[in-house]
Amino acid sequence: MANRACGRTARRGYAMLTVLFFIALMMVMVALNQRRLSSILRVEEQRLASSDFHEGTGQATGMALDLLETGTPPSNPYVCSVDIETSSGTENFTVTFVSNAPNTWDVHVEPSSDSILPPPMPPFFSG
Repeated sequence: MANRACGRTARRGYAMLTVLFFIALMMVMVALNQRRLSSILRVEEQRLASSDFHEGTGQATGMALDLLETGTPPSNPYVCSVDIETSSGTENFTVTFVSNAPNTWDVHVEPSSDSILPPPMPPFFSG
């Protein structure tokens, strides 16, 4: 009764309706933009995966190709390992050189297992 005496009428429940309206509005906006949001997340995941590849495997592949420019490996297949400094610490990679034709080499790089470590990558190949 005090509210009516001041000239104001009681308006109960409008705050809750306003909150529910904004929640519903946000849900509609998320539903409308879900494809865009999910594609942005997929692009970001791919960018991170690509960054991780270039940081470890890509760098080890580059070192292996530089080594091939110094000569040919002493055996076919030739397996060695290389340590690469990445943002998550030092990682070890196994590098395999395989020749299927004269003067043609395939280079395969993969993370090394802790139990089997081949000899370290030499600074150069002679020959």
